[in-house]
Amino acid sequence: MLIGDLIDNRPIGRKARPMVRRVLETRLRALARKFPVVTVTGPRQSGKTTLCLAVFPDKSYASLEAPDV
Repeated sequence: MLIGDLIDNRPIGRKARPMVRRVLETRLRALARKFPVVTVTGPRQSGKTTLCLAVFPDKSYASLEAPDV
């Protein structure tokens, strides 16, 4: 099985910016049901925040990044 077979490219997410459905979305939901805390790591600008906001729209969001000066 190729990873391309697992990708569903239908847009999801917020009204203003549709998001490409990610393979990790299902895995992230499953881990969140199993553990009280789930960490999403990756390179800058790779869509971590967008993914989390789309998967958990009813959860509050707080950035721990230092604000730009």
